[in-house]
Amino acid sequence: SLIRFGIERIQPKVGEQFNPVEEEAVQTVATKTKEEDNAIHSVFMSGYRLADTIIRAARVTVYHYG
Repeated sequence: SLIRFGIERIQPKVGEQFNPVEEEAVQTVATKTKEEDNAIHSVFMSGYRLADTIIRAARVTVYHYG
């Protein structure tokens, strides 16, 4: 397991706000509600972090309003 080497999995959740530090938006989806703007629509792939270093950002689809 990667945990024994200090590697953490980044697992964004649908509906959370997009965090560009830990996540890469690979696609956007239009939304009609302002509340969903910049929220995660779906997760393509988990990311990984070692201490404070992002090894691979999680890949997500993000809602876009407007």
